Amino acid sequence: MKISKKVQYGLRAMAYLAQNSKDNRAVSVREIAIRGKMPNDYLEKVFAKLLKAGLVAAKKGVRGGYVMGRAADKIRIGEIFNAVENSATKVKCIDAKCPREGECLAKSLWIKMQAAVNDFLESMSLDDLINKKI
Repeated sequence: MKISKKVQYGLRAMAYLAQNSKDNRAVSVREIAIRGKMPNDYLEKVFAKLLKAGLVAAKKGVRGGYVMGRAADKIRIGEIFNAVENSATKVKCIDAKCPREGECLAKSLWIKMQAAVNDFLESMSLDDLINKKI
């Protein structure tokens, strides 16, 4: 299984934000990009998805940036994956009609694997990650 750069950056950015937006201090994408050694333009697109999912909130103005949309212990790792990539795995035949549907022996394996990955990601919070409880 390959985890996309979008998901990797989204997870790293959310961890940074959770650790550095104490007292509701807004953190800029630029700061996160510099500190996390991630491309700013790419991270802007990731944050647009995180904002749309309600995982972060935007603050406008001179000291603008992003703050957590909810407490870190209320955000599941799976939510971050889904917000950024729409799925934790990329087996397309699970969601789409496969021309080999009737003869494919592996589809049930992919479905069970997808469910196991989703359960695993939903079992952990962002707080678990940043406090090394994983």
